[in-house]
Amino acid sequence: GKYKEYWDQVYYELALISITENNLTEARKFLHKSVDNSISNDDQKALSYLTLAELDYDGEDYVSAKFFYDSTLTFMAKNDARYPDIDERSKMLTNLVDQLNIIAREDSLQKLALLPEGERKKLVADAVFKKEQEEEEKKASATSGNQPNLPNQPTTNTAQLQNPLQGVSLSWYFYNPTTRATGYNDFIKKWGRRKLEENWRRKNKSSLTGDDETQAAADSAAAAKDSAATVVAGTLEEQMLASIPTSPEKLDKSNGQLVDAYYTAGTIYKDGLDNDPKATAIFEALNSRFPKHKLLLESYYNIYLIAMHQKQTGKAEEYKNKILAEFPESIIAKILRDPNYMNEAKRK
Repeated sequence: GKYKEYWDQVYYELALISITENNLTEARKFLHKSVDNSISNDDQKALSYLTLAELDYDGEDYVSAKFFYDSTLTFMAKNDARYPDIDERSKMLTNLVDQLNIIAREDSLQKLALLPEGERKKLVADAVFKKEQEEEEKKASATSGNQPNLPNQPTTNTAQLQNPLQGVSLSWYFYNPTTRATGYNDFIKKWGRRKLEENWRRKNKSSLTGDDETQAAADSAAAAKDSAATVVAGTLEEQMLASIPTSPEKLDKSNGQLVDAYYTAGTIYKDGLDNDPKATAIFEALNSRFPKHKLLLESYYNIYLIAMHQKQTGKAEEYKNKILAEFPESIIAKILRDPNYMNEAKRK
């Protein structure tokens, strides 16, 4: 009808009413309808996406929030006063999703490595066939003009990426996270062994089902095909098989990537998102999975700082004692023994 151009605003207002009534499920439905009906009003589309992003952010569904913040930036005017803050948050969440993606990917590949060679090759072949079918369907859909998904809307099961601590993820996003590396993580990983500033804060192997194995293989196929960082000669099947850590050297490299990803995700939860429970959980998971990893001291210290911030004196004392016992000569240990250590060191 003649009021069609206003339906996006109507649905948005209905969403706001649902939010005030704490009916967030209904609010999300209205917001999606607002986006779907926003034909020429980019400002309204940006506002609807932003509201979806903030609902997910407040609900600690950071993976989904990242995609909706990206969509917000796509439609929001760059001179909007909110743009810089949204852009900064989107980049931080992109970094977090990258780390969760690495964890899911390496877990998938390691599970594939445990399978007998014949079974692994069959799964790889099946996964490549499945991936090629999906590509053909996408091309056909594009040709017919169908657009089944909203721009930047998550199409993967984000719950598996959202909390990798609940078990091994076998679904992950099909892009190479290493291409988005920033100096932030390089600094964060090293701060425990370098100059300290005053204000720090601002095992079980599960069995694979047939479906899980096929999905894990499909994930590996997608990684081999979509990775832009490393070009490997050979067919997609050969590239995929080469990415599976079947040798001790490849497994060590895979484990190293897992350690870095767990630790970086922990620092983002702690320092970027101020989410102490998630940060503690991922640091503890890292230490449980890799008891002698290269960032153990820094991980202990992060848990100690969080416990102090949360006034969990017993836990803080436990991790202080771990540091003093296992890393007695570290700078962190010296500061824990003598809070004036840095000032004394500067005077020297």
